[in-house]
Amino acid sequence: MALNFFKKKKQNTEFPVKAPFNGQIVPLEKVPDEVFAQKILGDGVAIIPEDAATITVCAPIEGTVSLVADTGHAVGMTTAEGVEFLLHYGLETVALNGDGFKPLVSAGKKIKIGDPILEVDSAAMKAKGINQITMLVISDAKDYTYTLTTDCDAQTGETPIMQFTKA
Repeated sequence: MALNFFKKKKQNTEFPVKAPFNGQIVPLEKVPDEVFAQKILGDGVAIIPEDAATITVCAPIEGTVSLVADTGHAVGMTTAEGVEFLLHYGLETVALNGDGFKPLVSAGKKIKIGDPILEVDSAAMKAKGINQITMLVISDAKDYTYTLTTDCDAQTGETPIMQFTKA
């Protein structure tokens, strides 16, 4: 039994990424922001949230929170396999200086798919005319290939929106 302690943790050869909240999954090319639409920050998908007063954003992966923006609008996450993601809620939301965002995690926090990571006052964003389309970008895929699922409705923590396979 003690020998298991020294064994290297086996990495998954496949893993899914699930929807962080209920909404419609669309290709990044449909995001009305050139940085995301042209995939300057990386490939991924965008999610148009369902209409709700408050939106709880949940972890789309199992791993560790690597970054929570001071303004609360973005969360970086890394899987055990080293694949890195950036979840960016809405467009021009950094200018809100944190208004409407309540981070529920901090850097270093271990997360599982479906764990709440961010609460958003969607009603306040809507009142301010904020486009709440949310981007989930692959910052570093390591040595994994992936497929994206778009043009579908998704349920929090249930609908696979990306699938990673060891290259």
